[in-house]
Amino acid sequence: MEMLKMLEDKVAGLIAIVKDLRLENIKLTEENVLLMEEINTLTEKLGKLEDSLLKGSADVRELSEEKVLAKRAMDELIRSIDSFVGSEE
Repeated sequence: MEMLKMLEDKVAGLIAIVKDLRLENIKLTEENVLLMEEINTLTEKLGKLEDSLLKGSADVRELSEEKVLAKRAMDELIRSIDSFVGSEE
Protein backbone atom coordinates (compact mmCIF):
# COMPACT_ATOMS: atom_id res chain seq x y z
CA MET A 1 0.00 0.00 0.00
CA GLU A 2 2.87 2.30 0.84
CA MET A 3 4.36 1.81 -2.64
CA LEU A 4 1.06 2.71 -4.26
CA LYS A 5 0.88 5.92 -2.22
CA MET A 6 4.43 6.85 -3.24
CA LEU A 7 3.58 6.16 -6.87
CA GLU A 8 0.43 8.32 -6.62
CA ASP A 9 2.49 11.14 -5.08
CA LYS A 10 5.07 10.90 -7.84
CA VAL A 11 2.37 10.89 -10.54
CA ALA A 12 0.66 13.88 -8.89
CA GLY A 13 4.01 15.67 -8.76
CA LEU A 14 4.65 14.93 -12.42
CA ILE A 15 1.16 16.15 -13.35
CA ALA A 16 1.84 19.39 -11.45
CA ILE A 17 5.16 19.80 -13.28
CA VAL A 18 3.46 19.22 -16.65
CA LYS A 19 0.78 21.82 -15.80
CA ASP A 20 3.46 24.32 -14.78
CA LEU A 21 5.41 23.65 -17.97
CA ARG A 22 2.29 24.10 -20.09
CA LEU A 23 1.51 27.41 -18.40
CA GLU A 24 5.10 28.53 -18.86
CA ASN A 25 4.95 27.45 -22.51
CA ILE A 26 1.80 29.50 -23.06
CA LYS A 27 3.39 32.50 -21.37
CA LEU A 28 6.58 32.16 -23.42
CA THR A 29 4.59 31.75 -26.64
CA GLU A 30 2.71 34.97 -25.92
CA GLU A 31 5.97 36.73 -25.10
CA ASN A 32 7.46 35.41 -28.33
CA VAL A 33 4.55 36.85 -30.32
CA LEU A 34 5.09 40.25 -28.70
CA LEU A 35 8.81 40.09 -29.38
CA MET A 36 8.21 39.17 -33.02
CA GLU A 37 5.88 42.16 -33.37
CA GLU A 38 8.56 44.37 -31.83
CA ILE A 39 11.15 42.94 -34.22
CA ASN A 40 8.87 43.70 -37.17
CA THR A 41 8.30 47.26 -35.93
CA LEU A 42 12.01 47.84 -35.37
CA THR A 43 12.88 46.33 -38.75
CA GLU A 44 10.41 48.69 -40.41
CA LYS A 45 11.87 51.67 -38.51
CA LEU A 46 15.38 50.58 -39.48
CA GLY A 47 14.37 50.43 -43.13
CA LYS A 48 12.95 53.94 -42.95
CA LEU A 49 16.09 55.22 -41.25
CA GLU A 50 18.29 53.57 -43.87
CA ASP A 51 16.23 55.17 -46.65
CA SER A 52 16.48 58.53 -44.91
CA LEU A 53 20.23 58.12 -44.51
CA LEU A 54 20.64 57.25 -48.18
CA LYS A 55 18.60 60.29 -49.16
CA GLY A 56 20.65 62.44 -46.79
CA SER A 57 23.87 61.09 -48.31
CA ALA A 58 22.61 61.87 -51.79
CA ASP A 59 21.68 65.38 -50.66
CA VAL A 60 25.14 65.91 -49.16
CA ARG A 61 26.78 64.64 -52.34
CA GLU A 62 24.63 66.97 -54.43
CA LEU A 63 25.47 69.93 -52.19
CA SER A 64 29.18 69.09 -52.44
CA GLU A 65 28.94 69.05 -56.23
CA GLU A 66 27.09 72.38 -56.18
CA LYS A 67 29.77 73.80 -53.89
CA VAL A 68 32.50 72.77 -56.31
CA LEU A 69 30.60 74.28 -59.24
CA ALA A 70 29.97 77.51 -57.32
CA LYS A 71 33.66 77.73 -56.36
CA ARG A 72 34.69 77.23 -60.00
CA ALA A 73 32.22 79.90 -61.11
CA MET A 74 33.54 82.32 -58.45
CA ASP A 75 37.14 81.61 -59.47
CA GLU A 76 36.25 82.25 -63.10
CA LEU A 77 34.40 85.43 -62.17
CA ILE A 78 37.38 86.68 -60.12
CA ARG A 79 39.74 85.91 -63.04
CA SER A 80 37.44 87.78 -65.40
CA ILE A 81 37.29 90.78 -63.06
CA ASP A 82 41.08 90.71 -62.58
CA SER A 83 41.54 90.48 -66.34
CA PHE A 84 39.12 93.36 -66.93
CA VAL A 85 40.72 95.55 -64.24
CA GLY A 86 44.20 94.66 -65.53
CA SER A 87 43.28 95.64 -69.08
CA GLU A 88 41.95 99.06 -68.01
CA GLU A 89 45.13 100.02 -66.25
